[in-house]
Amino acid sequence: MLAAAGAMAGVRCTAFNSLRPVVELGGGTWVEPEPWTICVSHDHILTSLGWPAHAEILKELLRAMGARVLGGRGQGVLFLCGDYVDDYEAKVPFRALAGLGCRVEAACPTKRKGEPCVTAIYDVGAASDEKRGHNFMVTLDWDDVHVDDYDCVVLPGGRSPELLVTHSKVVELVGEFAARGKLVASIDQGHLLLAKAGLLKGKRCASGVPMRVIANLAGAATVEPEGAIADGRLVTAASWPDLANFIAHLVELLGITVAF
Repeated sequence: MLAAAGAMAGVRCTAFNSLRPVVELGGGTWVEPEPWTICVSHDHILTSLGWPAHAEILKELLRAMGARVLGGRGQGVLFLCGDYVDDYEAKVPFRALAGLGCRVEAACPTKRKGEPCVTAIYDVGAASDEKRGHNFMVTLDWDDVHVDDYDCVVLPGGRSPELLVTHSKVVELVGEFAARGKLVASIDQGHLLLAKAGLLKGKRCASGVPMRVIANLAGAATVEPEGAIADGRLVTAASWPDLANFIAHLVELLGITVAF
């Protein structure tokens, strides 16, 4: 679109390599992409490699808009994932929190650092309609996970929690986060881990249709069918369309504000 609008002339630009001819035909200067390459031109045009660079482009976008991120001083956030984790529920909060200054990591009990978790994409109201998503990379070995290093643990949904809940060390880890007064955040099927760890009893939570029965059986005080809810140090969301509200709760409880 930048090329079609004639806005690329003289602009240093990066993107996936397949777009290099478009950049050059539009009069732009191609910048070879590195894992998180971002270029900001003199006329306020911001380009990035694509979704892997969302955290970095968010930082630059906020800066360009004159925003100040207050309190984002490297708070540690751990994502627990496995194969067929929900693509949006893992990647969107992961990149958003990183863009606000958090130190985000992803771990899986059956994978090593640098190995991918297969992700899945689900349409709203059609949980059985599962499509293959992008890979979500594990960033540290399981043996290197220590609760003291983090302020929050996030449990994305998808089919991943069905695998994670069978690993006692994962359930124990989630329980330890709660016992130490750290933030525990879960989306939809992630509630399986909350239930197994005994963290839903007496709590208000948001849950989609598949997990509503589980939440009730686990002793939740009330279960809302949509949205995101913060009850003390527990944050829950019904599904990926509720990610904006879910992330807002996490940002507030992590002590981060964005001021313009």
